[in-house]
Amino acid sequence: MITVSCEVTKADVLAFACHYYAKSPTVRRQLRTSQIMSSLVSGAVTGLMIWHTSGFAAGVVMFFLIGVATAAMLPSYFRSRMRASAEKMIAETSYHKAFGKYTLVFTGQGIASSSPTGESNSVWDGVDHVAITPEYLFIFLAGPQGFIIPRAQVQESTIAQVKAYVEAHIPTKPTAAV
Repeated sequence: MITVSCEVTKADVLAFACHYYAKSPTVRRQLRTSQIMSSLVSGAVTGLMIWHTSGFAAGVVMFFLIGVATAAMLPSYFRSRMRASAEKMIAETSYHKAFGKYTLVFTGQGIASSSPTGESNSVWDGVDHVAITPEYLFIFLAGPQGFIIPRAQVQESTIAQVKAYVEAHIPTKPTAAV
């Protein structure tokens, strides 16, 4: 059994949301699709301009370069829009109830949590994965839900112990038959 207590702030919740969306397969697929589509549209318009002008012109080259730059800058734009959306959602008053002191108890049965909104128990089957960043240990449940442990508030040895304990208790996911 391991017990961890920490204060969770708006910045911590924002970091959790941004980490989730940065690693989400769905979000990554949308970004890739947007990059491919912007490249295809740029290529198609460039091809039409070459065909229409019967050769290369300065405008054709410029439009092609703008298309390439757009595809290259799309990931940072996408991340900034996701962060802005997350900031707006977290600014809603309902989120403010979740900020404050959390106590997490890791046992053989799962994770017992005590927070400003109440107490709950999560069984290990409900834990999806654990992620560690330079600032946080994130424990993900379903989607963008889970527990945040700011590394600055907990001893590094405890962080390592919790991470290993959680990883050892997360059930392995069955792989699809080929």
